[in-house]
This record gives sequence, C-alpha cells and structure tokens, in this order.
Amino acid sequence: MSLARRTQQPLLALPPRAVFSRGLGPGFAPPFQSRRRSCARRDPSTSWLSPSVALPPLRNSLLSASAHHASLPTSFPAFHDPRKAHFSTVQTHEETHETSTAPRILSSSSSDIVENLAAECFLVDVFGRGHGLPASAGEGAERAKAENAESAAKQRTERRDLRAPLLFLWRNDKTIVIGRHQNAWSECNIQKMDESGVKLARRYTGGGAVYQDLGNTCFTFLDPVATHNKERNNKIILRALEKAFGIKCSASGRNDLVASDGRKFSGAAYSKLPHGWLHHGTVMREVDCEALGRYLTPSKEKLASKSIKSVTSRVVNLKTLHAGITHDNLCDAITDSFLEEYGSSADRNVVRGMDSVENLQLEGTEYRMREHPVFQNHFRTLSNWEWRYGHSPAFERSLSHRFPWGSFDVHVNVAQGYVTDAKIYSDCLFPDLVDAFTEAVRGCRFTELELRRAILDITLEKTSPELDCFLRDFADWLSTASQE
Repeated sequence: MSLARRTQQPLLALPPRAVFSRGLGPGFAPPFQSRRRSCARRDPSTSWLSPSVALPPLRNSLLSASAHHASLPTSFPAFHDPRKAHFSTVQTHEETHETSTAPRILSSSSSDIVENLAAECFLVDVFGRGHGLPASAGEGAERAKAENAESAAKQRTERRDLRAPLLFLWRNDKTIVIGRHQNAWSECNIQKMDESGVKLARRYTGGGAVYQDLGNTCFTFLDPVATHNKERNNKIILRALEKAFGIKCSASGRNDLVASDGRKFSGAAYSKLPHGWLHHGTVMREVDCEALGRYLTPSKEKLASKSIKSVTSRVVNLKTLHAGITHDNLCDAITDSFLEEYGSSADRNVVRGMDSVENLQLEGTEYRMREHPVFQNHFRTLSNWEWRYGHSPAFERSLSHRFPWGSFDVHVNVAQGYVTDAKIYSDCLFPDLVDAFTEAVRGCRFTELELRRAILDITLEKTSPELDCFLRDFADWLSTASQE
C-alpha cells in the first residue's frame, strides 16, 4: 500500500558515516547504558531481539524510506517503520515526546546475532529507557562509556516514552545464545562450534542456552508498563499459529509454548524496564535438531530432574506440524495477530504494504541507528570475547589422559575466561616437562588456540629427542579436550 498521501517531514542531510569500531563493545534486562549514572550501581538483568514494528523516532524524527539507502552497508540491518503515517511528535523544551498510541512493528534483514542483539538493546534503551550496558560488561563497557561521555546528555533527550506495544521480528544464522550468568564451557561444546562456524553470543538477560539457525524465528515485545501482560503476548503467538496454520498449542510453565503433545517449540524470557517490559523468545520452525545435541551440553542432573532423556527429545519443529510454514509467512501471521490485538484493519493494510527494510533511515537526527553511540556501544560489548566467554562464572575443570609416555591428570581453575591456577599430576619420566606444562597454562586465556600456543611455546633443555613430540601430543590433547 502506498503511503505517498501521508504528510512526511523532509529528510535531513546526514553527516558522513561515523567510523564504526568493532572493539569491545546481545538476550536482556535493565542494564542498558543510556542512563550513565545508574550503570555502575545497578545489577542488570537479562535479553535480545528481532524486528517488525514502527518505533518512536529519535529527536523529533520518524523512520521512513530514503533515497539514500544505497549508501548503507549490506552487513547491517536497516529498519522500517510501517506506522510512520500513524504517529507524530511534538517538541517540549529539550525533549521530544511521542504522542501516538499506535502499535509498531519492526523487522530485521540481518541474520547476524550480534547486530540483532545490539538493535534490540538500542530499542530497549531508547524506548524502554533501559540502563545501558551491564555494569559487569568489563573493559568494553568502560571504554564505551568513556568514548561517549560527551553524548550522554544528547542520548537522554532522544529517549521516547513507550506509549504503545512494539513488536520486533528477526532471525539468526547458526548461533548458541547463553544467558547472562551461564558458563560457556559448561553449556556448549566449544570445540565443535568452532569447527562448524557456530557463533557464541551472551545476552544481557538470564535464562538458559539455546541453539538458533535460520529455521528459527525470534520475536521481541516491548510493552508499556500499563499494558504489559505476558499471557497477552503469548496469546498473540498462539492465535497466529492456529489461525494461519491450524496448529493448536498452549503455554506451559513459566516461559514455554508447547504443541498439543507437550513438546516445546518456543521459549521466552522477561525483564522489567524502567518504563516498560521486555518479553522476547524464539519459535522453532525447522531448526536443525541434531545440532541441539551436537553443540549443547546440558547437565545430566537438569535433564534427569525433568525426566528428559536427551536435549532433543522434548522439542518439536512446527514444520512437522504444518509443512508450509516459513519465516516470512510466520512473521505475517504474528503481525496480523499483533494488530488484531492492538490495532485495526487499516493498520494491517499499512503493514502489508511496508517498504523493504533496506530502504529506511532515521529522519531528523544526525545518526542512523547503526551509527548511534547507543547501538555501537552494545555492538562492541556483545562482540567482545571478554563478555561472551570471560563473563562466565568461575569454574574448575578436570581432565585425564594416558599417553604412551605417561598418564596425566590436569585440574585447572578458570575465572573470567582465564586459567587462574593449574595442577598437573603425572607418572611421566620427565618431571621438568610436567612443571613446564603447569606454568605454561597459568594465566592463559582458556581457549583452544591460546592453550595450544602456550604449550608449544615451552622451551626446555632437550634431554631427550622425544620432548618435541611430547609437547605436540600434550598441546593437541589439552587444547581440544578442554573445550569439549
């Protein structure tokens, strides 16, 4: 549907694209960086997201189609505001306030988990008035805070009150997403992930580890405090599946959606924001279920407590219940159900006629979303190894192996992703070699590459021509076994 009849503000000229740094820097909770004062004191909570609704514009601006979209790099998602003709802004002193109560829908064309999580964080910060980066995000958060101190006041004036529900729909390529306080090494088989090109992401919110690929559809609801109701959001998803595909399902437990036979196809997380609620989750359409068992390593105690024999036995792909379901028609169905709940038939017509997301940019502000300091800060943090791996709780790992030249028992303590202590026991006939192994791994980053490098960098007086071979054997074993 053409929106040409609607009155639109003229596009403002944008400055040259800001330099984008991939230094230290998604799903979330009240940790976002917009409120710099509370960042250091608050203990953030949880999460991350995927688009399909129009959001309040930044600084007296609207999201709209732009003739300049060709200059946008294809590696970052653009965002479309199908509601642009249905809301307006008014200027009050230094802050711009949204006056519309129309629901909004956004969708992302990116399949990169970090870009989508950063986009979700941006929406949460601007519209849910989140708290910025997690207080415990480490060096990345400190650097981002310092780099953008001058823009803090400006970002505060660009926040918008969330006057109406917002829906964001998205999906990611092969990824394991873990909760904020989970141990990456306990939840995942990192070695197999590295071999298969599966990314690891840590969201700001809590919850468990999930595997995602392009057979998965992600949803994010941002709700005003007054209208938040997770059961209402669940009803939107359930109604979409029944109306469009005839799939009967229900909510189960705290955060799952299950098919009629009790198998789970959706999980979600919730977080209270200063000016709203975040509710995000996933829907399994045709996820590679074998990958769940290949890359995820849930504790046997957790599975046993729920009488579950395997990580794949309790889930189901919606594709097996309706062969015609796709990401696009599922997003259409959720959009219709969302607008049935909050909008009107006219709203649905606008959404069906929305422009390609690649054609959109922010009007009335010097930043496109991906160039905005809020987005960049989150992107840096979410990309950072220290956040993805180093934020894992301290843990111990014990490994044992028998080589032809000796048996080894290795015990390491790991904190913030680094080996803080190591003890190695062996009947090897070269005690100096065992001592060298112990010293080499202490202080080493707990990754396959760094452990291998630390062992192979050992220099010893060659009392035996076989020592080089022993070094390679030990390096090969420890570096791989430690990540399984």
